[in-house]
Amino acid sequence: MSESRVHNQFKLTSEDHVEAVGEEVTLPCHLSPDTSAVAMTIRWFKRTECIYLYKNGQVTERSGYEGRVSLITQELERGNVSLRLIDFRRSDRGVYICQVIHGEQKEEAAVGLRVRRVSESGSWYLQHETQEDKLKREASAGELELKMEKELKEILREKMMKQLKEKLDDMTQEVREKERLLDDMTQEVREKERLLEEKNQIMEQREKLLEEKDNQLEEKDKQLKERDIQLEALRKNLQDKNSQVENFRVLLQEKDLQLEDRNHRLGEKDRLLEERQTTKGK
Repeated sequence: MSESRVHNQFKLTSEDHVEAVGEEVTLPCHLSPDTSAVAMTIRWFKRTECIYLYKNGQVTERSGYEGRVSLITQELERGNVSLRLIDFRRSDRGVYICQVIHGEQKEEAAVGLRVRRVSESGSWYLQHETQEDKLKREASAGELELKMEKELKEILREKMMKQLKEKLDDMTQEVREKERLLDDMTQEVREKERLLEEKNQIMEQREKLLEEKDNQLEEKDKQLKERDIQLEALRKNLQDKNSQVENFRVLLQEKDLQLEDRNHRLGEKDRLLEERQTTKGK
């Protein structure tokens, strides 16, 4: 069994080598004690080449291994970071290194993959790995991380583009809805303008009628004033006539008095004449 070189909060355990049988093989690697690896960075190398990267829940695979390598994600919670390799090829033989990073801690374990015949073990490889090979592995992992970043950026860009398109579609739909409402309002305004025009025409007709009525009233006022003048003249004439009648009445009273006085005189004369005639007859 191969163990990690450094023991801190956790360590990695693996097998020195596994033998490929068929088209699928699992390269074993576990955290000890059992610790969840969900939030850790997991790198798998074939010698100096990083072929698989798990980081922040995202996965990136090197060209040639895409769709062929994977973690058993449901086992990460129990510290199982084994790599499953499918579509096995003879060129897949060799040493594989599992590297787990959590904060400042970095642990490594290696496993050799062979086909029937014995090949170098993982523990032997780690013990004899040169500093140059280590640097190559780190550079290869950096390349895969850059690929992951590019893929994440592309995913993010596609997500943003999708959100932008959805937002644009929503805005387009909103604009269309507002255009429809604007059309309805425009139609309503036109209908109100038409009704207002009709009412204005009715108002103009009424104003015209009112103007005619005012003219008629002015004419009637003029006629009434003329009649008032005529009535005033008639009233004065009537007053004059009344004055004349009163004068005639006074004159008639005077004539009546004179007539009464004359009648009285005549009566006296008649009486005296009658007395004289009576005297002569005796």
